[in-house]
Amino acid sequence: MLRFRRIALALFGLATVAGLTSVSAEAEGRHGFGRVASATRGAATRRGILVLRTPGPRRILIRGGKFTMGSTIPAIATAQSMCRAEPLGKACNATLFADEMVAHDVQLSDFWIHRTEVSVRGYQRCIDAGVCRGPTHEAGRRWTAVLEHPMTLVSWYEAQQYCAWVGGRLPTEAEWERAARGWNDRVFPWGNVFN
Repeated sequence: MLRFRRIALALFGLATVAGLTSVSAEAEGRHGFGRVASATRGAATRRGILVLRTPGPRRILIRGGKFTMGSTIPAIATAQSMCRAEPLGKACNATLFADEMVAHDVQLSDFWIHRTEVSVRGYQRCIDAGVCRGPTHEAGRRWTAVLEHPMTLVSWYEAQQYCAWVGGRLPTEAEWERAARGWNDRVFPWGNVFN
């Protein structure tokens, strides 16, 4: 299910380069990231885009413990059928989900994770500082024209560089799956209904 979750998130712009980082409060203050939410709040409904903002802290503590990572055979079959209904569904074959097997227990320590993705505006600060590189292809340049969008279309290495610049790191695969799945084994990070 992890790969399907990644595909679903990418389709909805929820999986971003560093949307889930662990950032210290000092780094947030140093780079001004604490001001991003308030600076964009007024612009959330411009251009016909409705953005729902849940009030709460910028970072969330995810408690450690044991959870099941990976997917069962029935869960993979369900993910494949849902994937085939997507626009690029022809690519949804058995090998696409091969690395989702076998469900296994993983023990994690407590970790902090950002509750929202890194915005284009936030990533642009890293570019302006000369640390990060902007998108190099046309689709990336079109997407990043809207500063409230989540930053996407950069490589893992560029995302890692951004996270280091703000004093954090990318989550591990296990941390990301634990945060997305929750303790109640959600199918999607937002719940169990694909709508």
